[in-house]
Formats: sequence, C-alpha cells, structure tokens
Amino acid sequence: MSNVVYYAETQRFHQWWIWLCVLITPSLFSWILFQEIIFGIQPNDPIHKNYLLLIFIIAISITPIFLIYLAKLETEIRGEGLYIKFRPFHRKWVMLPFGDVLEASAISYRPLRDYGGWGIRYGSNSKAYNVSGNKGVLLKFSDGPDILIGSNNHNVLCSLINDMLR
Repeated sequence: MSNVVYYAETQRFHQWWIWLCVLITPSLFSWILFQEIIFGIQPNDPIHKNYLLLIFIIAISITPIFLIYLAKLETEIRGEGLYIKFRPFHRKWVMLPFGDVLEASAISYRPLRDYGGWGIRYGSNSKAYNVSGNKGVLLKFSDGPDILIGSNNHNVLCSLINDMLR
C-alpha cells in the first residue's frame, strides 16, 4: 500500500528576484577578480596568490547558485501518510503519518511575515516547507507543531489529505 502514490508535486525556485539576488554576488566578485588579475598584477607579485584567490571566490560564488538550482520540494501522498523531501537538504523522505494529523486546511499565508521567507522555516509553534507562492496546506497534529506544506495545487492536496484522514 505504501508504494502507491496518490498525489505527487514538485516545486522549484523560479522567482526572478531570488535568482537576481543569488547572481549579484558572484558577478561582483568576478568583476573585482577580473580587475585584480588582468589590470592589477604587479611584476613582483607572486601569481599563485591570485589563483588561490580565484579558486576561493569561485567556490564561494558558485555554492549558493548550485544550492538554489538543486533545491526542490517534493510532496507525495501515499497510503499511510504525506511524504515530503526538500532537496538537497533531505536525503530521505520525511513521512507525516495520517494517524497523527487532526485536520488539514487549505490556506493562503504571508511567507515573509508568517515564516520569514521560503525554504524550511520555523515559526513560533509551526514549521513550513515552502518554495514559492503563498498557498499551502496547514496540518494540525495531535502532538507537536503545526506543519505548513507549500503547494501550487493546495486545494487538491488538502482535499486528498482530508479524504485519506476519513
């Protein structure tokens, strides 16, 4: 029964402003490095120091781009629960058993105000897994914090969860 997937959704970061923020720093570092290596090398400077700087700046610049590119929220409904995986931070599925869920509600929320942004976020008495938008399903549990799952199809997801709860 656990292998049957009744619902599957994958979300990625597609917001232009997130990509702009992530790309500004590498562009700035690259320009500074270009200026230093091409125009600023003195004949007595050891060239290897500039190459070490180049490797360091490339590593610092590419890491956030790579993480945002790889990041995706996968949501599945299977027979015994709701499964979520926020790549690249989760290696295994996080299973939320239907037996622990009291209710599921399709909601609109304010990501910045309610949870401090997107990603895996912690609120006062809740946790959120969201990637984009302001729609999701709020799960209330018998024991533990509420969990918000961001979704592009929040009404469908909520309806299926409630069907599984019955």
